[in-house]
Amino acid sequence: MINPNNITEKLAEVIQAAYSKTLELKNSQIDPLHVLWSLLSTKNTMAMSVWEKAELDINSVLITTDAELIKLAVVEQDAQPALSIETQKILKNAEDEKADMKDEFLSVEHLLISLLKNSKIAQDILAKDNFDLNKLLAILKDVRGNMKVTDQNPENKIQALEKY
Repeated sequence: MINPNNITEKLAEVIQAAYSKTLELKNSQIDPLHVLWSLLSTKNTMAMSVWEKAELDINSVLITTDAELIKLAVVEQDAQPALSIETQKILKNAEDEKADMKDEFLSVEHLLISLLKNSKIAQDILAKDNFDLNKLLAILKDVRGNMKVTDQNPENKIQALEKY
Protein backbone atom coordinates (compact mmCIF):
# COMPACT_ATOMS: atom_id res chain seq x y z
CA MET A 1 0.00 0.00 0.00
CA ILE A 2 1.05 3.59 -0.56
CA ASN A 3 2.94 5.39 2.18
CA PRO A 4 0.98 8.67 2.60
CA ASN A 5 4.17 10.44 3.72
CA ASN A 6 5.81 9.55 0.42
CA ILE A 7 3.34 11.05 -2.07
CA THR A 8 2.98 14.51 -3.53
CA GLU A 9 0.17 16.79 -2.40
CA LYS A 10 -1.35 16.75 -5.89
CA LEU A 11 -1.37 12.95 -5.97
CA ALA A 12 -3.18 12.99 -2.62
CA GLU A 13 -5.77 15.33 -4.19
CA VAL A 14 -6.18 13.00 -7.18
CA ILE A 15 -6.66 9.96 -4.93
CA GLN A 16 -9.13 11.87 -2.75
CA ALA A 17 -11.09 12.95 -5.85
CA ALA A 18 -11.28 9.33 -7.06
CA TYR A 19 -12.50 8.25 -3.62
CA SER A 20 -15.10 11.05 -3.49
CA LYS A 21 -16.36 10.19 -6.99
CA THR A 22 -16.71 6.55 -5.92
CA LEU A 23 -18.79 7.60 -2.91
CA GLU A 24 -20.89 10.00 -4.98
CA LEU A 25 -21.75 7.26 -7.47
CA LYS A 26 -22.30 4.70 -4.68
CA ASN A 27 -19.79 2.29 -6.22
CA SER A 28 -18.35 -0.47 -4.06
CA GLN A 29 -14.78 -0.07 -5.23
CA ILE A 30 -12.42 2.49 -6.67
CA ASP A 31 -11.82 1.42 -10.25
CA PRO A 32 -9.36 2.72 -12.84
CA LEU A 33 -12.25 4.75 -14.29
CA HIS A 34 -12.49 6.72 -11.04
CA VAL A 35 -8.74 7.31 -11.21
CA LEU A 36 -8.97 8.47 -14.83
CA TRP A 37 -11.88 10.76 -13.95
CA SER A 38 -9.88 12.33 -11.11
CA LEU A 39 -6.80 12.78 -13.30
CA LEU A 40 -8.99 14.58 -15.84
CA SER A 41 -10.72 16.81 -13.32
CA THR A 42 -8.17 17.70 -10.63
CA LYS A 43 -6.75 21.14 -11.41
CA ASN A 44 -3.10 22.27 -11.40
CA THR A 45 -1.56 18.81 -11.67
CA MET A 46 1.06 17.37 -13.97
CA ALA A 47 -1.79 15.47 -15.64
CA MET A 48 -3.53 18.76 -16.46
CA SER A 49 -0.29 20.08 -17.98
CA VAL A 50 -0.03 16.91 -20.05
CA TRP A 51 -3.65 17.15 -21.25
CA GLU A 52 -3.10 20.78 -22.27
CA LYS A 53 0.13 20.03 -24.17
CA ALA A 54 -1.58 17.12 -25.93
CA GLU A 55 -4.53 19.39 -26.74
CA LEU A 56 -6.80 16.75 -25.27
CA ASP A 57 -10.49 17.58 -25.36
CA ILE A 58 -10.92 17.14 -21.62
CA ASN A 59 -14.69 17.74 -21.67
CA SER A 60 -15.21 15.08 -24.33
CA VAL A 61 -13.02 12.58 -22.48
CA LEU A 62 -14.83 13.34 -19.21
CA ILE A 63 -18.21 12.74 -20.88
CA THR A 64 -16.98 9.36 -22.15
CA THR A 65 -15.52 8.52 -18.73
CA ASP A 66 -18.77 9.51 -16.99
CA ALA A 67 -20.75 7.32 -19.41
CA GLU A 68 -18.56 4.36 -18.44
CA LEU A 69 -18.70 5.17 -14.72
CA ILE A 70 -22.49 4.98 -14.61
CA LYS A 71 -22.26 1.39 -15.88
CA LEU A 72 -20.45 0.29 -12.71
CA ALA A 73 -22.26 -1.61 -9.97
CA VAL A 74 -24.00 0.49 -7.32
CA VAL A 75 -24.38 -0.44 -3.65
CA GLU A 76 -27.45 0.66 -1.73
CA GLN A 77 -25.97 0.89 1.76
CA ASP A 78 -23.31 3.39 2.71
CA ALA A 79 -19.99 1.58 2.78
CA GLN A 80 -16.37 2.50 2.48
CA PRO A 81 -15.24 1.71 -1.06
CA ALA A 82 -12.20 -0.51 -1.43
CA LEU A 83 -9.56 -0.40 -4.12
CA SER A 84 -10.33 -2.78 -6.96
CA ILE A 85 -7.66 -5.37 -7.74
CA GLU A 86 -6.90 -3.51 -10.98
CA THR A 87 -6.48 -0.20 -9.12
CA GLN A 88 -4.23 -1.88 -6.56
CA LYS A 89 -2.07 -3.13 -9.45
CA ILE A 90 -1.98 0.36 -10.97
CA LEU A 91 -0.85 1.88 -7.67
CA LYS A 92 1.78 -0.83 -7.18
CA ASN A 93 3.09 -0.24 -10.69
CA ALA A 94 3.09 3.52 -10.08
CA GLU A 95 5.53 2.81 -7.24
CA ASP A 96 7.67 0.88 -9.75
CA GLU A 97 7.55 3.87 -12.14
CA LYS A 98 8.72 6.12 -9.29
CA ALA A 99 11.69 3.81 -8.68
CA ASP A 100 12.50 3.59 -12.40
CA MET A 101 12.48 7.39 -12.66
CA LYS A 102 14.60 7.62 -9.49
CA ASP A 103 12.10 9.93 -7.80
CA GLU A 104 11.76 10.26 -4.05
CA PHE A 105 7.99 10.87 -3.94
CA LEU A 106 5.14 9.13 -5.73
CA SER A 107 3.49 11.68 -8.00
CA VAL A 108 0.68 12.20 -10.50
CA GLU A 109 2.86 11.34 -13.49
CA HIS A 110 3.75 7.93 -12.02
CA LEU A 111 0.05 7.19 -11.60
CA LEU A 112 -0.73 8.43 -15.10
CA ILE A 113 1.99 6.26 -16.68
CA SER A 114 0.85 3.22 -14.71
CA LEU A 115 -2.80 3.83 -15.60
CA LEU A 116 -1.95 3.96 -19.30
CA LYS A 117 0.18 0.83 -19.06
CA ASN A 118 -2.30 -1.22 -17.03
CA SER A 119 -5.88 -0.13 -17.71
CA LYS A 120 -7.42 -1.20 -21.01
CA ILE A 121 -10.49 0.99 -20.49
CA ALA A 122 -8.35 4.09 -19.81
CA GLN A 123 -6.27 3.29 -22.91
CA ASP A 124 -9.43 2.93 -25.02
CA ILE A 125 -11.05 6.13 -23.76
CA LEU A 126 -7.91 8.21 -24.29
CA ALA A 127 -7.18 6.61 -27.67
CA LYS A 128 -10.44 8.11 -28.96
CA ASP A 129 -8.71 11.49 -28.60
CA ASN A 130 -5.42 10.19 -30.08
CA PHE A 131 -3.67 9.99 -26.72
CA ASP A 132 -1.54 7.00 -25.76
CA LEU A 133 1.45 6.00 -23.64
CA ASN A 134 3.99 7.10 -26.25
CA LYS A 135 2.45 10.57 -26.45
CA LEU A 136 2.38 10.76 -22.65
CA LEU A 137 6.05 9.81 -22.31
CA ALA A 138 7.10 12.32 -24.98
CA ILE A 139 5.16 15.13 -23.29
CA LEU A 140 6.52 14.21 -19.86
CA LYS A 141 10.05 14.28 -21.22
CA ASP A 142 9.38 17.73 -22.65
CA VAL A 143 7.64 19.15 -19.54
CA ARG A 144 9.72 17.47 -16.87
CA GLY A 145 13.07 17.06 -18.55
CA ASN A 146 15.57 15.55 -16.12
CA MET A 147 13.91 17.00 -13.05
CA LYS A 148 13.34 14.60 -10.16
CA VAL A 149 10.44 14.56 -7.73
CA THR A 150 12.24 15.33 -4.47
CA ASP A 151 9.44 16.88 -2.41
CA GLN A 152 5.68 16.98 -2.04
CA ASN A 153 5.20 19.99 -4.36
CA PRO A 154 7.08 19.32 -7.62
CA GLU A 155 4.38 21.04 -9.70
CA ASN A 156 5.46 24.41 -8.28
CA LYS A 157 8.96 23.93 -9.72
CA ILE A 158 7.65 22.82 -13.11
CA GLN A 159 5.19 25.73 -13.32
CA ALA A 160 8.00 28.14 -12.47
CA LEU A 161 10.19 26.63 -15.22
CA GLU A 162 7.34 26.87 -17.76
CA LYS A 163 7.09 30.63 -17.09
CA TYR A 164 10.71 31.14 -18.20
